[in-house]
Amino acid sequence: MFEWTQAVQTGDQWFVPKPALEKSVEWQYGILIVMSALAVAAIVYAFVHARRHRRSDALWIVAGAALASFWEPLGDLLAHVTYHEVNQLNLTASFGFHTPLWVLPTYIVFFGAPILMLLQWLERGVSVKAWMLYFFASIPGALLFEVPLLEMGSIEYYGANQPLKILGYPLWMAFVNSGTMFVVTTAVYFLRKSPFIGTHPILLAPLLPMLVLGANAGAGLPLSHAINSAASLQVVNLMAVASMALSTLYAWICGKLLESDR
Repeated sequence: MFEWTQAVQTGDQWFVPKPALEKSVEWQYGILIVMSALAVAAIVYAFVHARRHRRSDALWIVAGAALASFWEPLGDLLAHVTYHEVNQLNLTASFGFHTPLWVLPTYIVFFGAPILMLLQWLERGVSVKAWMLYFFASIPGALLFEVPLLEMGSIEYYGANQPLKILGYPLWMAFVNSGTMFVVTTAVYFLRKSPFIGTHPILLAPLLPMLVLGANAGAGLPLSHAINSAASLQVVNLMAVASMALSTLYAWICGKLLESDR
């Protein structure tokens, strides 16, 4: 059952073939405009936050969220998710995956804006109970963010061993993505209190991709190992639950750290 060492490649091809999704160029420009408009709103929010508090770190946080979009191809490989790659308006092409241009502003919207909102909330103080309630409330939000994209055929979580899917969206991914926001927010909260980062807030921009990658890949590691092996669907389901549990554990640890700091 645990065939962890069995090869999952034939030549240079992954053992689970990707579907070839295609969206019209008009559709791609449309979603690029929508996501860019939302990203501009997030940047304006960061600018207002920066002026109100007379500190520029909010702007560097959204810049770092944009840089974190270059993690997407590797994350797609680990989770077996693909975008519309046929005739794509492309941002990156690596690890055998092609990322569309609209993903760049999406990272600002999905990670940059929520992190700033959470940080603003943390400035007023937070209990572990409130923190965890907010974490669990964000999980349906993560699901609602991707399900419309799945319904439109712009992304697909592929393979017969995709676990615990709701409307085509794996539930474990909602936990991992939500957990990433909470872990990164906690790290940034403590980094901002450092005199060094306070003097050099620009360093938050290159730190954000590392934090997003570490939090996302760390929580998703059990599932990534299983889905990229010859493990049975039962094992993949078990590892999906493990990733969900890890995401929850990480969020709880962050809540305890923040409560202790208060």
